[in-house]
Amino acid sequence: MDRLIAFGCSNTYGYGLEDCWKESTYPSNIGWLSIISRELNKICVNKAVVGSSNKLIWHQITGTHFKSSDTVIILWSYVHRYTVLKDKNSFTHLHPHTLEQEESKEYYRLLYSDYDAETMSKLYIDHANDYLKTKGVKVYQSIVHRRYAKLFGNHPYVKKYFCDYERYYDKALDNVHLGLDGNIAFAKDFLQEIGYNPNIVKPQPVGINKIAKWLRL
Repeated sequence: MDRLIAFGCSNTYGYGLEDCWKESTYPSNIGWLSIISRELNKICVNKAVVGSSNKLIWHQITGTHFKSSDTVIILWSYVHRYTVLKDKNSFTHLHPHTLEQEESKEYYRLLYSDYDAETMSKLYIDHANDYLKTKGVKVYQSIVHRRYAKLFGNHPYVKKYFCDYERYYDKALDNVHLGLDGNIAFAKDFLQEIGYNPNIVKPQPVGINKIAKWLRL
């Protein structure tokens, strides 16, 4: 059976869902990626890392052995995240919401700029796409927030943005990440965007969010 290999952050890992919560050390088997892999009848290889930056995603991609029969899905992460690579397999995340950590505090105080972060993310995306072309694999990619779409340049991408679904669907068990209904909706829309007609019933948005969706807020 052919493989579906995916890269991303906790949104791809499925953290916060019922089977990927608290002490879980394995990616979710019910999140959007697993749904897509089942619809495509491919083995799911979820290489996402919770808290991942685009630098780490690029590093994983260029360090992965691909077969020409593989399909690759990338959900690029938040541009403001950074990763310090220590060696091939170890790293330190720097996040603006973990400023209690001295490394993060000093990096965002002294070094970080939006322009630098966006420039570097564009470089990671450019190189990853060029690298994957040499492997002859099929690639589908998107990014968590639509405000980052400009970083793709001329590279094709799926115009479905994970953060959009957080407006209209309930949170997962951790009350931070997107819940199961939102994952199902994202999976269906993603599949339709790449030319498939999945046999998935798309959940309806909940409560007040129906109004927000109607108003396009």
